[in-house]
Amino acid sequence: MVAYSILYEVLSTGLLDAKLHSGQITVADAVHQAPEIFQDAKIAYKWVEQRLLEQPTARSCYGLGLAQILALREQVKQQQGKRFDLKAFHRKFLSYGFLPIASVSKLAFNQTLRPIQSISNAEIKGYYSSANP
Repeated sequence: MVAYSILYEVLSTGLLDAKLHSGQITVADAVHQAPEIFQDAKIAYKWVEQRLLEQPTARSCYGLGLAQILALREQVKQQQGKRFDLKAFHRKFLSYGFLPIASVSKLAFNQTLRPIQSISNAEIKGYYSSANP
């Protein structure tokens, strides 16, 4: 039963974190929903404090990473043309684990990551719709 409880907390906080970082919920929503996940309200508020207050750059890092992945995907797509396969791109990219995106770019695709100029909400929505048909 303890293992189930821990697994529930890990999966639930992961989902809550993903919703927060993708803009599906606000910080206030996260503060409100966290106690529902944890058995102990103190633990819930500690998680919120650590995630939101002690790591305030997490959202911007997530956004930058997404922008870099989208830019790399576009570079590879332009290079490969009609041979480009989105699933193959994702498999290859993810096979390098937690390396920085610039390193994966060079090692996996022999690409130098170009500087990010900007990324629009439409590009982000397009990414999610293509990743989750």
